[in-house]
Amino acid sequence: MRKKTIKYSIVDLGAIRYVVLRLADIDSLIQTHHHIATELAPRLSDDQWSAHRASLYITQQIHVDRINHCKTAILSKTDYDSLNLAIQHLHALWITTCVTVGSSADEPSAPNQ
Repeated sequence: MRKKTIKYSIVDLGAIRYVVLRLADIDSLIQTHHHIATELAPRLSDDQWSAHRASLYITQQIHVDRINHCKTAILSKTDYDSLNLAIQHLHALWITTCVTVGSSADEPSAPNQ
């Protein structure tokens, strides 16, 4: 999966900080999350599923205001950070579930008796 640089602006309105970015960029983040989550979900055990449920469903927990005529999205800085953290967390988990453990070719096999 190719990494994409996302440019955004942070706007302070009172005590709340908001992230303003292009609609295409927020859609790309959400699609990346969805892709990783759908690839990862079948590989998780029940315990792993319970432990990582929040990361798998983060897109249902964040609020994004879409301003279509400006091709802009606005969401709180906290939601933006949560989405990025969930993507990183799931990506790391996906890598660990894809690694298979077995004997290396350099290790001697056990002698037959």
